[in-house]
Amino acid sequence: MKSFMNTQKFLIFLVLILQPLALITSGYAEQTKQAELKISGVFSHNAVLQRNMPLPVWGSATPGSKITVSFANQTKNCITNKNGEWRVILDAQEASKVPQTLLVNSSESKELRIDNILVGDVWLCSGQSNMVLSIGYCVRSHPKLRQRLEKVDNKFLRLGIKAKSNYGENKHNDDFTWKSADPTTAKSFSAIGFLFGVQIQREVDVPVGIIQSAVGGSYIEQWLPNEKLTELPACEAFVKKYKKAVIEYPQVLGEFNKLYPTKEALISENKTRQLKGEKKLKVPVDPKIWKVPSQLFDGMIDPLVSYPLKGVLWYQGEGNVWQFSSYDKMMIGLIQSWRKLWNQPDLPFIMTELAPFNKHQAIPHDSARSRFGETLAKAATIAGNAWTITITDGGEQADIHPRYKEIPADRFAAMALAKVYGKNTICHGPVLKSWQAVEGKAILTFSSTGKGLEAKTVVLDNYKLSANQIVGFELADAKRRFYPAKAEIRDGNTIVLSHPEVKTPIAVRYAWGNFPLSNLYNKEGFSTYPFRTDDWPWKTPK
Repeated sequence: MKSFMNTQKFLIFLVLILQPLALITSGYAEQTKQAELKISGVFSHNAVLQRNMPLPVWGSATPGSKITVSFANQTKNCITNKNGEWRVILDAQEASKVPQTLLVNSSESKELRIDNILVGDVWLCSGQSNMVLSIGYCVRSHPKLRQRLEKVDNKFLRLGIKAKSNYGENKHNDDFTWKSADPTTAKSFSAIGFLFGVQIQREVDVPVGIIQSAVGGSYIEQWLPNEKLTELPACEAFVKKYKKAVIEYPQVLGEFNKLYPTKEALISENKTRQLKGEKKLKVPVDPKIWKVPSQLFDGMIDPLVSYPLKGVLWYQGEGNVWQFSSYDKMMIGLIQSWRKLWNQPDLPFIMTELAPFNKHQAIPHDSARSRFGETLAKAATIAGNAWTITITDGGEQADIHPRYKEIPADRFAAMALAKVYGKNTICHGPVLKSWQAVEGKAILTFSSTGKGLEAKTVVLDNYKLSANQIVGFELADAKRRFYPAKAEIRDGNTIVLSHPEVKTPIAVRYAWGNFPLSNLYNKEGFSTYPFRTDDWPWKTPK
């Protein structure tokens, strides 16, 4: 009996000891299973790595394991930290069109092999829907671009797409693809990014990678990292509005469901609205899904941070156009924060004003779109190593997504070639240098006129502007009333303006409006930047 009791006690002892050990072993096995060797998704087959810069490579694996990274006749080692993160920095590489392989080995896992990698220049295209708009969409109704698409089969131009992601919890995600550019792979890619990349690759003659990381309907507050967002007063309204929407959403959704308890009820209501010409109703969307501050930085930018870049193209603002008085501060904050995170203090940024949109008004009027372009140019000047392009000749009255994406793409490329690559070429249109009122006329001088100013025949939506007449200028009288002005070119870089009702001009505006008609260019084919000489505040319509 005593022997039985001793045996029983011994068995209980074994259970008490071995059960926790089993749990620990099981947990370790699970941890080991989860901590397989990974590399950040941006390092995938067909990638382009930035030339002439140290090249960080990073990923995750089992904590404490040894990582070996090999590329282009060099090998670097590191040990994963307690969180399983690893990072090595490869030496800077010269541009190379020879496909190479990136190998990653771990003492705990099998080898990762990334093939067909080139070294050249990498550009990031970010913003909202006009940056997202694909070349495949544009060629459907804009045949002029079809030839550009069908002619391209370029293994030295690589197109990288960051899949839409709202949150950056998995920084080593694999939702990223690189593909060589051809008519098939390019169809779903950003029209601007693709057309820009074609020109840069042709002119610079090194491999070029274009990364598309943009989301339609987004706001700049979503592209700012949280640390910068919280310190900018200009972002406070967006954050407050979001928090308020989160609190109110359950009630809003509940009231909507009471009115339209079934799908059929909503369809019926929308049919009635359609007959009346009214806007259709949609089920309220949870603000936590689509309008979270810093959401797109976390999901779309943070996973790319440290992947060296040649520069950034930015096309965003439709969602923020009415914040023209504060957008410059947010844009400067974005530029500064991205440069700091990338550890590239002079990372070039090229931005575009918004395309003309809404029905043309012949009567001079103020415009949030025009003021937005003005504040964007201000941001570029303050940030430094940043520039803007103008696309006043690339809009559509009834579509906020104009198809003519060769216009911004060509101007982005011209600016990049001159400002980033140092080519000695005219890269943008005339800029107002000075003006004065003389004997009832306004005398304007311009810089960046190249071989001289000229009027150009412009077809814009349903309007055709003749090269025989300069349009787009307005003169203001002493009562701040604007009138369309007669314009004449004098001496190649000077414009003389007049209007019989304006005896003493006190201000001048050009290409100012929601959908302005204007046709002053330099002979190199670049349109004149919109401008105003006044500093009058926005007048809220009565």
